[in-house]
Amino acid sequence: MRTRKVMTGIAVLLLLTAAALSGCGGGGSGGESDQGDGGGGYVIAANDTEIVGFDPHKSNDIVSQVALKAVYDTLVYATESFEFLPGLAESWEYIDDNTIRFKLREGVRFHNGEIMTSEDVKFSLERARESGFISFMVEPIAEIEIVDELTVDLKVTAGSAPLISNLSQPGTAILCKSHIEGLEAEGKSLDDDPVGTGPYMYEDWIVGTEWSVRKNENYFNAERAPQNEGFTVRLISEYNAQVIALQNGEIDLSIMLSPNNLPEVEADPSLLVVRFDSAEETFAAFNCSKPPFDNLKLRQALNHTINRDDIIQVYLNGEGVPNHSVIAAGAIGYTDDVTKYEYDLDKAKQLLTEAGYPDGLSFNMLVCTEFYAAAATVWQAELKKIGVDASIEIMELGAYYDAVGIGEHEVALSGWYADADPNGTYEACFNSTYIGQGGSNFACFGTSEIDELLRLGRTTKDMQERLGYYYEIARIAADNAVYAPMTSANGFIVYRDVLSNVTPDPLFVPRFNGIVKAQS
Repeated sequence: MRTRKVMTGIAVLLLLTAAALSGCGGGGSGGESDQGDGGGGYVIAANDTEIVGFDPHKSNDIVSQVALKAVYDTLVYATESFEFLPGLAESWEYIDDNTIRFKLREGVRFHNGEIMTSEDVKFSLERARESGFISFMVEPIAEIEIVDELTVDLKVTAGSAPLISNLSQPGTAILCKSHIEGLEAEGKSLDDDPVGTGPYMYEDWIVGTEWSVRKNENYFNAERAPQNEGFTVRLISEYNAQVIALQNGEIDLSIMLSPNNLPEVEADPSLLVVRFDSAEETFAAFNCSKPPFDNLKLRQALNHTINRDDIIQVYLNGEGVPNHSVIAAGAIGYTDDVTKYEYDLDKAKQLLTEAGYPDGLSFNMLVCTEFYAAAATVWQAELKKIGVDASIEIMELGAYYDAVGIGEHEVALSGWYADADPNGTYEACFNSTYIGQGGSNFACFGTSEIDELLRLGRTTKDMQERLGYYYEIARIAADNAVYAPMTSANGFIVYRDVLSNVTPDPLFVPRFNGIVKAQS
C-alpha cells in the first residue's frame, strides 16, 4: 500500500473565502487537479450508501453529490482549495450594490442537445427556492432578471455574502427548463431522466444496486473533460466486501470505506490511499421540538455519556479527533470556545434525575448508514450504563432524510460535511424556518436570536465579523445541548493501482473526471 497526502485547502480557507465575497469572476475555467494524462475505460467504484436521487433540489447529502456533480454544472466552479472560478457563467460582477450580473457561456448544450440560456438559469434558481433542503443557498436572491439570452441579473438582498460560494454547490445546478416541464407533464420526475450540462451523461440507475454515467463527448470545458469513458458506482454496504472487491479487481475505488479496514488495505501492495484533511463531523441530533427531548437537562445528561475516545477507536480505528462543537474542527466557523460536555457518567446520572428520569428512559435512534452505526453502538453501550435504553434503527439515506426532515425522529445520528462558507452549515442546521419542512435542521431547534445572528452572518461582508456571529450560534447550540457532537474523521480514499490522478474535490469525494484508468 502506498499513501499520499492531499491538502484540500481547509487550512487556508480564511484567505481564499474573500473570493466568494468579492462578487467578481477570475480568469480560466479549470481546477488544479482535473487534467489527466491519457484516456481510460470505465471506472468501477463502490459506496456504502444509496444515493437519494438525481434531482439536485431534493437532497443535500454528500453521497448524492457524487452523482449530481457528474451530471450537472453550476454557474460557479470551486477548486479543491476553494477558489471560485467561472463555471457555466464565464464571468460575474456587481453592477451596483444589489445586482450581480452573470454572463453565461455561449453554446453550452444540455445532454438532450438543447442550448442553455438565461431562461434555464432563472427557472433553476427559482425552483431551488422551493426546496426545503437547499433553499437557504439562494435565499439572498430577491429577484432574477433576464437581460438577454446569455445575461442574467441577480437582484440580491443585503444577505448575499455567502452567495458565490453557494452557487458552486450542486444544489444550485442549472437544469433544462423545457426538459423538466416535459417530464412533469408526463407525471415523471428528474430521477426518471436526468439531463444536465455536466461532464458525464446519465446511463442508468438500478435502485439498490448501482448507477452509471458515461463521458459527455461534447462537454464545454476541455480542462475539466473526463479522462475516462465513464464510471459506475455500486452499492456495497459491507466494508469487508468492498476490500475483497478491490483486491479481486471487481472495483477500482472505494468512495467510503471504514477506517477499521485500513490495516488490511495497508498490507496490500496493489492498493493505494489518498489522505486529506476532512471537514466531516459525526453527531447525534436531539429532536428538541417534542418530548422527551424538549427537556434541556435530559439533553445535557446524554451529552455527558459521549465517550469520544472510545468512539474514535472503535468507529474510526483512531482516524479522527474529538469534537465538542456543531461544525467540524477543520472547517471555517469552528470554535472550541463552547460549553463542553466531557464524558462523565456520574454527572449524567445526576442530570438525568434532575430531568425527571431517575430510573432512566428508552428512545429510538435513527442512524444514517452502516458507517455511522458503529458510533451509535458505542454510544448505546454508554447509555445503558445509566439506565437509558436506546434502540438503533439503520435507515436507507432517502428514508432517513424524509423522516428527520419532517421531525419524526427522537434522536438522529449522522454526519455533516462543511463547505467553503460557514453559512452552508449554520443556515441549513439552525434556521427556524426549516424546522419540519424537509430540510437539514435535524435538531428542530431555532430561536429568534439565532435567526438574527444568521441574518447578520448573511449581510456582513467582513469575514472576521461574520465568524463572530457563527461562533455565537455555536455557543448557543452548545449551551442548549441540541446536538451531541462526537468526532471529526480523517479523510481517505482507497483505490487500485490501475488508477491515477485520484484527487478529492472540495466536498471530499473523488473528482472522477480527472481519474485515468490504465488500459489492460
